[in-house]
Amino acid sequence: MSYQTAQPDSALPSGGALGRASWLASRIGSVSRRGLLRAAGASVAVVGGGGLLEGFSFSGKGASDGSASGSTPGLVIGPSGDTTGATDTAAINAVAGAGGTALLTNGTYYVTHLLPGSSGAIIGTGPNTLLQAVSGTTGYAIALKTPASTQQIMLAGFTLKPNTGTLGGILIDNTGYGTSSDSQHTLENIYILDAGADAFHFGANARSMRVTNCRQYNAVGAGFWLEAGCTDSAFTGCISGPSTQYAWNVAGWNNFFTSCKGFYAGWNGSVFDTSHSAWEITGDYNTFASCSAQNGALHGFNLNGCSNVAMAGCCADVNNSGGSSGVGINTQVALNCTIVGCTGDNHGGTGQLYGLQVAGTQTNTTFFANTVTGSTAAFNYVSGDGYLLIGPNVEAKVSGTGLLVKEGANRKQGTAVLAAGTATVADTAVTASSRIFLTSQADGGTPGFLRVSARTPGTSFAITSSSGTDTSIVAYEIFETG
Repeated sequence: MSYQTAQPDSALPSGGALGRASWLASRIGSVSRRGLLRAAGASVAVVGGGGLLEGFSFSGKGASDGSASGSTPGLVIGPSGDTTGATDTAAINAVAGAGGTALLTNGTYYVTHLLPGSSGAIIGTGPNTLLQAVSGTTGYAIALKTPASTQQIMLAGFTLKPNTGTLGGILIDNTGYGTSSDSQHTLENIYILDAGADAFHFGANARSMRVTNCRQYNAVGAGFWLEAGCTDSAFTGCISGPSTQYAWNVAGWNNFFTSCKGFYAGWNGSVFDTSHSAWEITGDYNTFASCSAQNGALHGFNLNGCSNVAMAGCCADVNNSGGSSGVGINTQVALNCTIVGCTGDNHGGTGQLYGLQVAGTQTNTTFFANTVTGSTAAFNYVSGDGYLLIGPNVEAKVSGTGLLVKEGANRKQGTAVLAAGTATVADTAVTASSRIFLTSQADGGTPGFLRVSARTPGTSFAITSSSGTDTSIVAYEIFETG
C-alpha cells in the first residue's frame, strides 16, 4: 500500500469531521475521489478487492470530537457488490470501529453487523446510500462496538434496511456506563425501512444524544424505544411511521422531543390492534413540544404512571384506529404533569372518542387551554381526582385546593361591615353588568337577608339588609359575564 501527500487546500471548510466529510461527499462523482482527496491535503490509499477505498487524514489542529489527535482519520468507501456482506462490513468496521470516519458514496452496501467505536462515524451522502442487511443477520444491524465504553459516535445520511427476519435497526446501548462523561452520540438524517424488530432502540445510560431528522417506516417492533435510564437526550424532527408496537415508547427520563411525530402505531401491515398508542410515556421529567400523534391504534399520547411530564402545543388526531376506547391524550395516574395548548380532532371521522381523558388518581396534574376533541366529547372523566382542568370548563379535583382570589382595595372579592343594615363598598372593579354575590360571615345585631341595593360603575356598590339593626360582616364576590 503506498501513500502520497499534498499541501492542504485553503478552500477546505472547517466545522469538524462531519462538515468536511459532507463537503467531500457533495463533490464525489464530479471529480475523481483520489484527486479530490489529494487536493484536500489528504493521505491517499487505494485498496484492491471489492470497491474503491481511499484513506484521508485532514491536517490541522482541534478535531471537533475533542480528541487529542491533531488530525481526523477517515476513509471514502464505495460499495463492493459483495452480497454476502463480508466485504462492505469489514471495510466500514475497519474505519468506524477504529474511531475514524467512514464516508460512504451512493450505492448499495451489503452489511451484517456494523460496530462503530468511540469517535467513529458512518456517514452517507443521503438517501441513496443504502445499507442492506444480509439474510441471517440477527440482533441489530448497527450497534456500539463496546457498549460499556463507546462514546461520541456519529451516524448520518443513509438509508438502512434491516428487513431480514427479526433484525432490528440501530441499537445504542451504553449499559456499562461508568466513563468520565456522557456518551453523547449523534444520529442525523437516517431512514430505517422495514426493520424486523425495533427501528431505533436506545438503552440504559445512552445519555446526552442528539437525534435529528431520523425516521422509520414499517418496524415490526417499536419505531423509537427509549429504555429507562436513557436520559438527557434531544430528539428533533423525528418521525415514526407504521409500527407493530408503539411509535414512541418513552420509558427514559429527562429527554426533550421537538416537532416529532408518531403515526400508525399498532399496525401490522393489514390491521390495527387495540393496545398500542402512538406515544407511550412512562418515564419522568420528559418534555414534548409541537409533537404529533396520528392514527394510533389506542391513544395518541398515553401518560401512563409518569411524573413531571410537560406537553405544549402538541396535536392528537384521529387516534383509536383499532376501534376500541382510544382518546387523544390519556393520563393514567400522572404526577405533577402539565398539558397546555394541545389540539387535534377527528377531521369529521369517528376516531378518538375524547380529546382528553383522566383515569385513576392524578396528583397536581394540570390541563390548560387545550382544544383536543373527540367524536363523543372533548373531555372524559373515568375515575380519580387530583387534577386541575381549565378550558372548556374549570374543574379543580385536587383535595384541599380551589379558587384563590386576592382581596383588598378595588378587587373582585372582599368583606364589608354593616352599620344599621347598610354598607357602601368603594370598589373601582364593579361594572354595570357585574354579578355580585353576598353572604354573611359573622352575624351581628339582628341579621336579615342581603341584597345589592345600588351601584355606581367604576366607583362603588351598596349592600342593604332587610333588618335595620343588622351589623353583620358580609363577604362579597364580583363576577363578570362572559
